[in-house]
Amino acid sequence: MGNLLSTLKLKSQSIEDLRILLNDLNILLFEDSEGKSKSELITLIEEKLSKNKTLKSRIDNLNYSFKPSFYLTFIKDKSSYSQDLVTKRKIESKLKLLNQEKDTERYPAIRSYQLFEVNKTKDIIELHFLWHKIHWYWNTNYKLANIYELNYGLALIDLKSNKAILSCHTKKERDDLFRVIKDAIKIELNALHLTKPLLNQIGSFDSVKRAQYFVNSNEIQLPQNITLGDDNLSTKQIAREQEENIDATRKESFYRIPLRGIEEQGLGVTSETGKLWIPQKVTISEIRDFSLKLLTKVANELDALAADGQFEKIINSLGIKSSKEITSIANISVRNEIFRLFIAITNMLLNKESEKSFTPGHIILSQAINKYFNPFYLVIEGEIGEYFFGEYDNQFKLKLEPDGSYELISFISDKKVSQIVNKETGDVIEIDEALDKAILTPTPKLIEILLSLTKSLISQYPDLQNVISLPFRIESNLIKLDINRAYGNVQTNFVTEINPLEINELKQILRKKYSYNLPDNILHLLGEKCDNMSDSNCSKCIMSNEFVCLRTLVGRTLKRPVLLPHKNIEISDLQGEYGVGNQQLKLFVFAKLGSGNAGLTARNKNGAVLLGQILNQIDKSEFNTVAILTSSTINEDLLSRFRLLCSTYNKKLLILNTEALEQMLGQWIDDMHIDGLDPKEIIKNSGKVLKREMNKYLK
Repeated sequence: MGNLLSTLKLKSQSIEDLRILLNDLNILLFEDSEGKSKSELITLIEEKLSKNKTLKSRIDNLNYSFKPSFYLTFIKDKSSYSQDLVTKRKIESKLKLLNQEKDTERYPAIRSYQLFEVNKTKDIIELHFLWHKIHWYWNTNYKLANIYELNYGLALIDLKSNKAILSCHTKKERDDLFRVIKDAIKIELNALHLTKPLLNQIGSFDSVKRAQYFVNSNEIQLPQNITLGDDNLSTKQIAREQEENIDATRKESFYRIPLRGIEEQGLGVTSETGKLWIPQKVTISEIRDFSLKLLTKVANELDALAADGQFEKIINSLGIKSSKEITSIANISVRNEIFRLFIAITNMLLNKESEKSFTPGHIILSQAINKYFNPFYLVIEGEIGEYFFGEYDNQFKLKLEPDGSYELISFISDKKVSQIVNKETGDVIEIDEALDKAILTPTPKLIEILLSLTKSLISQYPDLQNVISLPFRIESNLIKLDINRAYGNVQTNFVTEINPLEINELKQILRKKYSYNLPDNILHLLGEKCDNMSDSNCSKCIMSNEFVCLRTLVGRTLKRPVLLPHKNIEISDLQGEYGVGNQQLKLFVFAKLGSGNAGLTARNKNGAVLLGQILNQIDKSEFNTVAILTSSTINEDLLSRFRLLCSTYNKKLLILNTEALEQMLGQWIDDMHIDGLDPKEIIKNSGKVLKREMNKYLK
């Protein structure tokens, strides 16, 4: 490692400096070195290095000079960082893994990352790296060949200001260092976007000699890209006009500025990536001092913007709109709408607001369902969407028509809905503007994106590190956010999902051993309803033991059960109460099976219908627990949506699945035998045809 660093130092010296060094140490006289090339002199020095302590000392004291490029970054996350992680061994172990990946490529562009120095204080981490970078060329035989050149890199991480500078030439090198720093010392870095307030900390506009602008306006009769250059650029009217134009962004700048007391140096800046470069050679110590001073100036400017409430400028400077979380949203229009929503929600978090005006764009209702939002439902004349057009079509989406208009469409059947019938009164209700009446709830995917973006702001808004969830919904042009639970207030947070074994009424049933080894499909056979379903029969079914279905099995275990007819307009399929310790759960039970052997997903009909049932009732105050009764598998995406919905509306969630239902069926069979009743006959009375293999289990 020492030899590699010595080679770098020697390469950065002039041939005259190398001749003086050799002459001073009586290794090679001036007259003998005149005909030798720089590479020959370096080779000679390296051969003498291990045996000449004086020579080694002179080289150790040399300062490596290079033409640096470096990236301004900020700390996105350091929640898992501790100073004990910053060890040479830990970092080298992550570099080894990175190098192994590089070695799987035939011609890796970068390889052989090495760490040769680590310095750390309470506030500053300083890491020095070496690596090999490929160069391609045409050799004398007219064949494409390559050679690897040794490169140097520096990382300065300021833990106090939450900013960092990485000295390297390419984004690929930067991203490799990002990864190693994150994996080894648990600090996640993101690139800064150099907006005008930050550019002014590098140098005033008076020192800019060349600038490239992007003009984002069709109204101004200018090219989108304008490059201006002049030794007195700031005195030119066209340059001043672009600098003051709110539609113009300075993408690239080239300054002439003093660098640590040295005569003026050129300094180039690329705003979007936070990259700076100096086309002249400077020493490591000069770059280190310049970098630390620049970090301080940038950090102070961002702190001032945050203190002044310049939220939009902070967002732009941290490059949130170009972050991977936002750019991963393929649809640009949806991306812009979600970014606009993020701005609104973050303002609510910072200002501790529970409500904020927000009108979702048509694009959300037409193209962000089902990935980022659940199917929306409607508030009409103050009543929440219990309206239907066919079976369960009280869920809607907007469809963009060829003429640019939007048509309200049934989410389940894809039929156009120009009018909706109020099921209670039979009145026909015209839908003029769905946006004004829509209730939107986010999916786990959207919450994941918004939470990650929120964490990106911690460097400037430390209070946001306490945000643990985003329980919000959009209701009639209003965002409603539970601020207490968003910030993890322990008095208002609770575990959403309940284990059936916690329920007082089920503990004994679920732990009991039954002698019935029933076929798997018997639960599906019993189904959600029987052939004799009616208001009268369902109301007395639990007590009469005349009929049976899955809802009956669960209803028998509830306190104050209400079994409702299973049809397309019911509030829920079953209601009642369970106890968990001293707590009373008031349940709305929703029963749904997959079609055939299929499970329930957010995108198949039965899964979407179940989601719609819950969406339409979730805000009701009559119950505090959503119970889902199914012997079908529930897709993880759909289950995550149920959990999020319940969390958003302060409801608990109980899943009664195959395992629990089989135990309840065993208990029911035992009880029927005790009462002198034949389970097979009750099942047949319910309209269920028992297959031969099932009969023997019910004797």
